[in-house]
Amino acid sequence: MRIQHVLACVPFLFTSCADDHGHSHGPDGHTHDGETEEVVIKCGPCGMDMPADAERVEIAGMEFVFCGETCQDAVMKDPARFKEYAVTH
Repeated sequence: MRIQHVLACVPFLFTSCADDHGHSHGPDGHTHDGETEEVVIKCGPCGMDMPADAERVEIAGMEFVFCGETCQDAVMKDPARFKEYAVTH
């Protein structure tokens, strides 16, 4: 497991990343059940790799992908802070 992934998820250990919602912290990082595509998009708040076909959410005219509700809430509170992680601007 990469140290940057561990550090990114520490603030979320007792929220979205710790909840059982179809993903796990495997030996190679964060993976989702049944994931077969190459991961190419990042969840802005925690930096988790997401599959290219992950559901997109529009906030403040930008599209984002999220690993969970806590990360989505963080972006909703301050979208400009996470602009660099938007899939579209």
